[in-house]
Amino acid sequence: SRTVELHLVGKGTAARGTETSDGFVVFAGSLARSDEVPSIHTYGTQLRAALVESGRLVADGEHLRLTEDYVFSSPSTAAMVMLGRTSNGRVEWKTSDGVSLKELQGSDAGESAS
Repeated sequence: SRTVELHLVGKGTAARGTETSDGFVVFAGSLARSDEVPSIHTYGTQLRAALVESGRLVADGEHLRLTEDYVFSSPSTAAMVMLGRTSNGRVEWKTSDGVSLKELQGSDAGESAS
């Protein structure tokens, strides 16, 4: 299976990651927004706090930086933690050419058996 690097760009956010059989991996060095919007799911707040507490997300200037590759349960959970807001990861994560994960998955439907 080919690995496609995906990018997530938003307010205070510049992250890279990829989908794997274990979940959605966000790569070390990715930058997350330091604050979060009031409407974020409680789960997003809790997961962000747990990552900060465990030293996986550390303050870096105006951002939070991921210190190691981290596997999230889904692209949307990864996007929510990095963007500080509830989001649809299949739409937010894109290739360098701007193709969304949702579009990629649509074109890969026939190749998904592993």
